Formats: sequence, structure tokens, C-alpha cells
Amino acid sequence: MEAVRKVLQEGDEYDLPTDGAECLIEVMEDPDSMFPEKETVLTLGDASTDERLALEQAIMKMRPGEVDEIRIGNKTTTFKLVAFNSGLKVFEMSTTEKWRLANWHKDNGVTLFKDGRVDWAFRRFSLALKYIISLAHDVPSSEHDDEDMNINRLRMLVYLNLCACQLKAESFDFAVVNATKALEIDSKNAKALFRRGTGLMHLQEYERSLEDLKLALELEPGNTQILSALQDLKNRMGSLDAKVAAAMKKMFQ
Repeated sequence: MEAVRKVLQEGDEYDLPTDGAECLIEVMEDPDSMFPEKETVLTLGDASTDERLALEQAIMKMRPGEVDEIRIGNKTTTFKLVAFNSGLKVFEMSTTEKWRLANWHKDNGVTLFKDGRVDWAFRRFSLALKYIISLAHDVPSSEHDDEDMNINRLRMLVYLNLCACQLKAESFDFAVVNATKALEIDSKNAKALFRRGTGLMHLQEYERSLEDLKLALELEPGNTQILSALQDLKNRMGSLDAKVAAAMKKMFQ
């Protein structure tokens, strides 16, 4: 879904708002109720629907003072971008701002995932990772485990969340990649081992899957999810053995 813009009044500044910017919007015509109020503050990057994403992308092309008529699908609205704050390009941001946005996107992604909106959750986790990678370049690697700004822990959580989305979407190969990245940060993380083992099981890499799941269970004895996955794996391996035995029998008849 894309927005079609018609500029009715040119803006009077050169800066454009970007991800994380808080935009003051003055609504002039809104017959389809795309905005909740005549004057509203909209935070870019907070989209969780196709319509909102298209609207945000249109606003990112507007300058302060600009008035646009925006058409998205069969809906139309006319508004003025009065002003915005923040919205710096990533390379212009302070480490504090990158940290804030990384956590903001990650936390919103968790909420979306819990609501079953996996595609939108994946988008937010991907945005979080963008800021984390930039942050990791700004901060010396010796400080990545700092208590106040633990970059490694946040990066690991985002990789785990991306993996969870990919398991839901049955993108098992990519799920394994992201779980492995999480394990490169913490090799004894039971959740990462469980998720990688689950992905490997669906890719029919049963021996590697068994290794991961057994280690995950050693770390978290009695975990019902891991026990269930091990039972599933046992059933799959038993079925495969039966098929191999049947094929061998046919060969020697």
C-alpha cells in the first residue's frame, strides 16, 4: 500500500522527519478519520498497519510548514506538518538516542508478537537491530556488556525475537541463522538452543537438533516446551527409521 501525495503548500524549511521523530500535525480535512484529532502528535516508526506505514512514509517526505493532500487506497486526508523534533539520521544520533530507539522498537515488537501480529513484530525487531549495529560501532567492544547499556544482551534478545518470528513464519533456515547469532553472544542460552533445535528439526537435521535440544534441557531441566520438542523429534526420527527400513526391505526382495 502506497500513499499518493499532492503538495498544496510548500514547506519553509529543508529538514525532513525520520524514524523516531515526533510530528505535530494540523488536520484540515479528514473525511475518513485517518487522524484521531484535528491537532495530533504522531511518532514516526510506530506503524503497525499498512495504512499507518504508508502515512508515515508520506510524512517523511514533507517539510515543516508543508500542506499535503494524501490519498491511501480509497481514503483521503489533508493536513499540515507544523513541526517535528528529533528524527535525526542514524549517523547523527547520540548513543543514548540509538539506545532509546533500539529498546523502543524491541518493546513494541514484543507487544505485536504477543498479539499475533508476527510480520509487524518482525519489522520492529529489524529496526531495533539497525540501531544496535550502529551503536556497537560507536561504543568500544570492551564496553558492550556495560550494566547501564548492555549492547550484547539487547542484541541477543533481538536475534532471539527475530528467530521466534521466523519460526512462526516457517522460515526455518533463517531462524537457525538468528539463533546461532544469539548463541555466539551466549553459548549457554537455553532459549536460543531450543529455537535453533526446533528450526533444525524442521529442516530434518535431526542429529544437530537433538544435540541442541538435549543441551537446552540440561540448562533448564523440566522445561515443558523443550520436552515436547524432544518428543516431536523422537517421533520424526522413528518415522524416518521406519521409512528407511521399508526402503531397504524393498531393495532386497
